Amino acid sequence: MKQLPNLNPLRLFLAVVVVLFHVPLLSKSLNIPFYNDLVIFQRGTEAVKFFFTLSGFLIIKLLYNEKTETNTVNLKEFYSRRALRIFPAYYLVILTGIIVYHFLLPTVGINFNIKYNLFQLAAYYVVFLPNIFNIIYDPGAIFLVLWSIGIEEQFYLIIPLLIKTIRSKYLILVLCSILVVYLIIYVNSDLLMRFDLMYFYLLFGGVVSILYKKLSFLKISFIKYTLILIFLLLFFTNLQDHLNRFALEACTMIISGLFITMIAYYPPIVIKNQLINYLGQISYGIYMYHYIVLYGVLFAYLKILKQLNLTPSVSIFYTTVTTLFLTIICAHLSYKYFESFFLKKKRRNWQNIK
Repeated sequence: MKQLPNLNPLRLFLAVVVVLFHVPLLSKSLNIPFYNDLVIFQRGTEAVKFFFTLSGFLIIKLLYNEKTETNTVNLKEFYSRRALRIFPAYYLVILTGIIVYHFLLPTVGINFNIKYNLFQLAAYYVVFLPNIFNIIYDPGAIFLVLWSIGIEEQFYLIIPLLIKTIRSKYLILVLCSILVVYLIIYVNSDLLMRFDLMYFYLLFGGVVSILYKKLSFLKISFIKYTLILIFLLLFFTNLQDHLNRFALEACTMIISGLFITMIAYYPPIVIKNQLINYLGQISYGIYMYHYIVLYGVLFAYLKILKQLNLTPSVSIFYTTVTTLFLTIICAHLSYKYFESFFLKKKRRNWQNIK
């Protein structure tokens, strides 16, 4: 599939929103000055939902194309490519979390209440159930970001098998049926909501990516700018807070799917800025490493800067800007010197299979 425009800038925006969401949360827990009055600082969950839709939009379309062209799906190749993209940073964050909570914090005299042992952690995280582990054990912020990776990997264990099994001409009907039924079940199930099993976002992303040619109404300028306005309202206002659970999830799902389809296939503008696109390209690292960086930034504040009696505004500026800057640096270094090693293998394997 050719490189679609505007998706990397969207990735960057969503990753930054997640960081802005978490900086005041952790700052508040450590009695460090924080700021979250603007709605954008409260939209981390919405950003992750868009990430889910975007993931399904790209990956299900690839699986669908493979199915229609070859009448099958190479499961071994799919899981291999997925592992090479996701596993390195995922397991690096797990290793870092173990070092921080089990060794580093006790060494510097910080008491962190660990409610689990390493065997329990490994049992859940190795099989991609971090969303369940996080609810049961509350393992610490570094581990918490992995819940969304778990949701995606759980979904991608099943969806390739489904696409491989179902005949192509029935595939859209089956996917849409599963989507509607699961969404209704989800909003009426405390258990599914407790563990954030929001698979319907990924599924809807896949459906709209397959049907994008039938969504030609997105070419209409009025529709485009209405979607942009709704997108901005979603992230910068509290309008959706008045919706019930079903309406909230359904509206967010539909908006995310249509917005992504519009900017990718019927864009009003194409953002070509190289820096923005590169930062979007490394957004996975920004998402994965930002809590690790945030811990370091806040630890430095408590041990050094707090003694300077900085004003709350300066403290907030320091924690927010420094976290964003250092997270981007870490994501860049990881992408260039760590993840790229595995990505080259992924591309080489993909060329071989093609």
